[in-house]
Amino acid sequence: MQRVAYAVVMMVVMTACGGGGTDGPVAPPAPVLSTVTVAIAPSTVQLGQSASATAELRTSAGAVLTGRAVSWSSATPSVASVDANGVITSVAVGTATISATSEGKTGTATITVIPIPVASVSVTGVTTLTPGSASGFTALLRDAAGATLANRAVSWSSSDVSVAQVSAAGNVLAIAPGTTTISATSEGRTGSVVLTVRYNIATVVFNGATRVKVGDSYPYTITARLADGTVVTPPAIWGVTEAGRAVVNSNGMLMPLQAGTFTIQLLIDGGLWTTSITAYDWRAFTSGGSAFVSIEADIAVANRSGVNDRPELVVSCGTDGYFSLWVRTPHIVTQNGSVAYLFDGGAAQGATWRELSPDYRTLWHPGTNGSTKTFAAQIAASRQFGFGFGEFMGATKATIFRVTGLAPLVAPLYTMCPSNAIVAGAPGAGGKVAMPLAEGARVMAAYETARGVPRAARVSVDAAARAVAASSAADGSVLLRAWPVWTASTVETRQAKRVR
Repeated sequence: MQRVAYAVVMMVVMTACGGGGTDGPVAPPAPVLSTVTVAIAPSTVQLGQSASATAELRTSAGAVLTGRAVSWSSATPSVASVDANGVITSVAVGTATISATSEGKTGTATITVIPIPVASVSVTGVTTLTPGSASGFTALLRDAAGATLANRAVSWSSSDVSVAQVSAAGNVLAIAPGTTTISATSEGRTGSVVLTVRYNIATVVFNGATRVKVGDSYPYTITARLADGTVVTPPAIWGVTEAGRAVVNSNGMLMPLQAGTFTIQLLIDGGLWTTSITAYDWRAFTSGGSAFVSIEADIAVANRSGVNDRPELVVSCGTDGYFSLWVRTPHIVTQNGSVAYLFDGGAAQGATWRELSPDYRTLWHPGTNGSTKTFAAQIAASRQFGFGFGEFMGATKATIFRVTGLAPLVAPLYTMCPSNAIVAGAPGAGGKVAMPLAEGARVMAAYETARGVPRAARVSVDAAARAVAASSAADGSVLLRAWPVWTASTVETRQAKRVR
């Protein structure tokens, strides 16, 4: 029994030691590969960059195996290729699956190729447009190295859509004058350009009176044109160059504050335009002991020979205590004393006033000091005094006097000529009757002297004709020789001047 057991043991030992008739010991079998795991670093690259792929081989028990052959491949080599060493090269934007295979086992990982990021955006386009016009803007994208980038999403915006709007394609439409910023944004980077919308005005014409009365209001408008003559209506900012001479509101309503010339200025479309306006007012002065308050008519009157001038409304207190009021017509010989007048556009009233010979260029209010003061008070309570009369051998003439501001000026004349003084708005009783023609002539001479108007030099063709009809031929020839040549009235529309 012992021999048998020994033999068995020896057999086992010999088998375990590689016996059985072979030379030397037998090597154990190689571990079996169970899994392949692929890692890519980095897993996201910019186009043109590279990455490294590694494969980890393990047995079913999790033991890492080394020294095994591995082959590499890319499912999408057009996006990313991989060489035998696992080096990945990006080819195009997209995603690629990278595979590692060893002993029939395969592992995969994904790499993402992204575009080269935008580093800067620059916008090009016109910097000035006129309202209603359009222009295309472009955005140039560059990377950090300065290379131009294409096929990127770009969003467009306008900082003030009331000035200009921009489409998704970068097409800009100008809406109204002003300034806005046109911006293009791509991948968080923004470029922009400042756009000014304006009309590029070539000419501006001011529409309104060139001669205005202090204290009254006057509307003004403009006619603006482009270089091609197109009329446009740009917004405008009105102003007066000389502070304190006049005021004007945002709608072009002007009120002069002082007599004299001042400048209206208008800021249009970035340019400053100006024009001159002359303001007139009542004049108060004395001459030959008489006191006068006078104003020229707002509307000029032309006689039948085409001579233009402005009648004058005059209120006076003479040295003899006569309170008087008259309308003087420098170039028109009056037809007779028939006149019509109205206050502030009300009903016309007819009356007979006195003509002053020998020139018949003056119509005097008739009656006593009291009635004349009452009439002057009516005028002073109004804003406009309309006056119509007939021209000798001619048509009826009419004009308007802007009479605001008369009340404080005429009050001292009431005091200077106290007869028939107005008390509580009504004339008193008694006093002087209508002024004699001789006194009227003396007062008129004092007035014309104060105004610097030589009487002989103011005789018109009509006065000469009337004088010839009533006097000798010799007297008529003197009057005709004294007739001067007069200038025309001012046109009420004026070209503006651009100062900047």
